[in-house]
Amino acid sequence: MTTFEVISADCPLCRTTLKTLRSAIEKRGCGCKVVEHRCQGDECCEPAKSHDVKAVPTVIRDGKTVHVGKLTQQEAEALLPSR
Repeated sequence: MTTFEVISADCPLCRTTLKTLRSAIEKRGCGCKVVEHRCQGDECCEPAKSHDVKAVPTVIRDGKTVHVGKLTQQEAEALLPSR
């Protein structure tokens, strides 16, 4: 199963990216897992540090950074595994 990790600051942009990714997964029916890691204030969460994240939101697929910034529906669909 493909796992997506989203490094987030729980801001509107990050929440939109999470919603868009989850919507694309539901639409495709691929059963991918989404895990949100929240960074707060000046303190980065451990996953952000280990992936050398410089900006949020950052989307990581199976351990590899695949997108930084706001995610469109088309971009989200392109990140998903084929059926």
